[in-house]
Parts: sequence; C-alpha cells; structure tokens
Amino acid sequence: MKMQHQGQKKLRSDFHYLWERLDTAREQHLITPDGHKFTASACRTVRGSHKGQEFIRVKQANQEYARIYSCCWGHTTNCYDTRIGGYSDGLDSWAESLMQKPNDEVIRSFDMLLNSNELDYDQAVSRLPEEPGVYLIYDRKQKKHIYVGRTKNIRKRIQQHRHYQSENARLYGQQVQRGLITEGTCVNSMEAQQYLSLNCTVKHLIIPDDKRQKYPWMRRSLLEHYAISVIEPEYNIACEFEH
Repeated sequence: MKMQHQGQKKLRSDFHYLWERLDTAREQHLITPDGHKFTASACRTVRGSHKGQEFIRVKQANQEYARIYSCCWGHTTNCYDTRIGGYSDGLDSWAESLMQKPNDEVIRSFDMLLNSNELDYDQAVSRLPEEPGVYLIYDRKQKKHIYVGRTKNIRKRIQQHRHYQSENARLYGQQVQRGLITEGTCVNSMEAQQYLSLNCTVKHLIIPDDKRQKYPWMRRSLLEHYAISVIEPEYNIACEFEH
C-alpha cells in the first residue's frame, strides 16, 4: 500500500499564493537545491478524486513528473507517494524571491548589469566567461530587450540559445528561439540562429554562488526577477523562464 504525504518540510510560502503567482506568470523554469532543473505551472484537475482542485504540475524533460496539491504542500511526498521535497524547495525559493523587495545590492547589481560591456552575439558566444551570472539579450532591430536569464555558466547558456533545434519538443526549452518563431520574426530554428547573430547583443554580470545561503543562487534569482519586472523583456513575459 502506498503511503502518501510522508515527512514534513518547513516551507515559508503559502500554497495558494504560490499557485496564483504561477497562474499569472505561466510556466516557470526552476531548479532544486541539488541542481535538478524542472518546470512548474498552475493547473486544475478536471476528473478523479481531486476534480476541480488547484495543483502545481512539475515536469522534467517536458514530461509530467509530479502533481503538488495544497494537501501535499509541506510534505516530502505527494498524494501518489511521489517524492516532491526538492521541487517544493525550488518553488518555495522562487516564491520568496517574488515577495522580497529589491534591496540596495539588487539595485546596484541591476545598474552594473545595464552598464556592462555589450557584445555582438557572435562575440558573446566565444568571449563571455564560463562563470555563473545574469545576462541580457537585446534586439537592435526591434529596439528592445527580449530576454533576461540566470545561469551557472554564462558562455554555455548563450551558446545554447543559438543551438539548432530540429524538433518542437527541443525548441520548447529554447525560449528565445521559440519567441522569435512564435511571433513570426523567424520561420524556423535556422532563421532564429541567423537572426541572433545579425541583430542581437549580450550584456552580463558575474554573480558567484553565496555558499553561506541555503539557496546559493538566490542573488542571481533576485537580480533576474528584478530585471524582468523593470525591463519586461519580450520572451520572458510572452513565452514563459536556470539552468
């Protein structure tokens, strides 16, 4: 017999607040404390014993892995005995970053990011450091920022945004290319690659892990969310977002 709702987790955020924020922001790309990437979205059950209830859908590699209902929040397993502890921590961290007001450090970091050296996309692919940080992608043709991201390896992530994607499932994880194609700026991944090379630039700010914190990447997360709220980059808002 499966045992549901095993263990206890001390979480700071309220499930319903978190669900509402996800419902507004749409699918979010998050990470667990031990580095596993996942996506989360707000949903409602349409059938079964939980019919009509709100839940958070957790996906890995574009496949549903677990459902977290309000009754599951604060436990290490859900109603179906699936382990959700690490995903709850990642969601809790995201919710906490949304509730925090930007402090002086975040504002200073944002100013440093905006005033950092700007590189053409092709230059960025080879010259950016292989360090953790936050980056901005600017579209000179459309005259607007199109993406803000955080990552453990800035150069690698910028390279990944330009990788050719031959399948829709793989393209789903490439928010920048997907945005260019969805809005009709480009027809396919090949055109999106060329568009990035011809029209886009990159700025970045290195932000190392803070080993003193429970969530070492929190400083990057706070800066990313603050930058998104101020700049409103096209594809963070429309498509959704460490990689």
